[in-house]
This record gives sequence, structure tokens and C-alpha cells, in this order.
Amino acid sequence: MCGKVDDASTRSVSPDASHTARKDNTTNQNKGKGVSIRKGSFKRILKLGEGMFGKVSEAYVREHHSDSFHCAIKTAAPCKKEARAMVRKRCQGEAAAGRRVTAKARHQFMEEAMAFTENYAQRLVSNEATALAENDHPNLIKAYHMLTNSAGTVVAFTMYLVSGGDVHELIGDFANGRSDKPATWKRALMPISAILDVMIPISSACAAMHANNWVHLEGAYEFAAPELAGPQRWELLDLRKADVFSAAKMLLFMILLQNFQPCGSFDQEMNLWKGILPENVDAIIKLRACGKGLYGKLLDLAESGTRLNPYERPTMEQFVTSLKVIEREHKEKQQLWSKTEALFKRPKKRTDLPQTG
Repeated sequence: MCGKVDDASTRSVSPDASHTARKDNTTNQNKGKGVSIRKGSFKRILKLGEGMFGKVSEAYVREHHSDSFHCAIKTAAPCKKEARAMVRKRCQGEAAAGRRVTAKARHQFMEEAMAFTENYAQRLVSNEATALAENDHPNLIKAYHMLTNSAGTVVAFTMYLVSGGDVHELIGDFANGRSDKPATWKRALMPISAILDVMIPISSACAAMHANNWVHLEGAYEFAAPELAGPQRWELLDLRKADVFSAAKMLLFMILLQNFQPCGSFDQEMNLWKGILPENVDAIIKLRACGKGLYGKLLDLAESGTRLNPYERPTMEQFVTSLKVIEREHKEKQQLWSKTEALFKRPKKRTDLPQTG
């Protein structure tokens, strides 16, 4: 891919030629030139996203602004909200033990929590940059440079800037197409062709990095599709070291389960998936508890690929077959529901009957 990322903050990598198609305002960028970038030599333009331990921004290299070299830069940025939650939990533990928490102690707790989150954020950024360097796939995002501070600690890295929508927007488009249905109507499956357009290249990229023990562990799945002439190119981002969940399971959870957001009282349960982490087992239990039929089958399908051994994951043919079975059963349930609903509809009042005084 781009070679192994090292601590040299001035090491440059030439962008891949297949990744040069962008929107009109950046079509001519990344002309295969290796661009040296140093800490402080880039200018942030727009914040693209922010999580618990980092943020991604669009930026350009100051000295190469004439070449329109735009990139995405991911920076370790510990979240104060997470640190406050840690302090609050610690204070509750102290109070439960009968110890009084002073303002000075709370301040010390906050400093320790911020130090922990900062170290954790830097470790995540370093691991992701390493993962992008060690894995090479056409549908895996390209990383260019690793930026370090004076102590040699990784603080950020730059990568190819991808334009286009993500999977959440794609799912939203299909969901919005059913906005004319009653509020109690279950959302329909995305077409098999639309799912496969995402799943085939992404699954291939996941399999490539899964063999090297890299996988997605956070729920903030980011898939983006540049506006290319022809089929969309789906890029896989946001890597973590493999732990409990496999790539196949997380893909199914984040892509498929969001297509079945139920109505009414189940909405709050499904919202748990917006920020799910692998250790959040309670969210899985709650989802299974509220999952009737279709949800349970999707979970069973997902759990068939939970082992880290790549040979235990279902093949693409098995996956497609399972999807088609689920889609057929889902349509049959919808048809059965429509027939049942019609049986209980109140008959229209007849107007041709003689009126009695």
C-alpha cells in the first residue's frame, strides 16, 4: 500500500492513482506527487467528524496550496465528556464507600481522567495508522503520513480525503422512500443488489485485514463513496485491533440491523447501536430481547461469523443465500400482515339499504 508508517513526520507517500477522482472542486488534486508534511504545516479547513477520542478534518498543506493537495487528517482529541463521566463514576464509588469527595480531590480525578483519555486516544490513532500501513486493499483507505510531537508520540495522521455519503445516509435514503407508510409499518429490506454493492468490496477488504488480526471495533462505522465514473468505490476506514467482534459480525450489525429499526417502544433500544462498543454486551442482550423473528435471524446469521479464525466465517455465497431467505420471509410476513389487517378492517357503511324512520 503506502509502506509501513514510521515515526518520521516528514516521510511522504505518493497518493494512489485510483483514488484521484473527487468532486469538481478537487478533481485535479493528488497528481501522484509525494508531498512532505510536517507537524504544523497543514491548515484545517472543515471538521468532518468527531468521536469520543478523536476528530477528522479536511486540511491542505500550506506550502502546496497551489497544487490543491487536500487530505483528511485524523487527530487524537480526548473528549472531556468521557473524562467527566469517568470522574462522576469514581466520585459515586467514593461516596458509596463513605468517603467525602472534596473539590481538590475532584480536580485531581479530572486531571487523571484527562491523562488517561489522552493516552488512550493517542494509542487508538497510532494503532489505526499502523493498521492502514500494514494492510493493502483497493477498498481500504490510503494513509499518507504519521505526525508526531516533540516526544515522538503519534498525535495525528493524514489520509486520502473521500467525498460522498456514508452507509447511514444510504440507509436513510431507502427508509425515506417509505415515509408514506403508517408509523407502525416495519421498514423494508434494502434491495439485495444495494446490499451487495456495499458488502462485496467491504467484506473483501475486511477479510484482507482480518487475516492480519485487524478489525473494526467501534460502532462509528465510516464508509464513503467518491463520485467516480461508474460503480461507487467504497472505502473502509476506522480500524482497530481485533478483539471480540469479527469483521463479518460488525458489518452485519451496522449495515443490516439498521434497516430494521422498529417503531414505538423499540426505538430507544435500537438507538443503543449508534455508539455501541464491543464490551457493551447489554445492548446486544436488549436487542435480542426486543428482536422478534426477523431480528433474531439476523443476529443468528451475524453470530455465525464471530470467531477470529477466518475459516469459520460464512462464505459470500452462504451470506447471499441467507440474505435472500431473510428477504423472502420478510416479504411473506408483510403480505400476511396486509391480509390480516384487511380482515379486521371495518366494512364500509352501505347506502343502498332502505332507510327506516
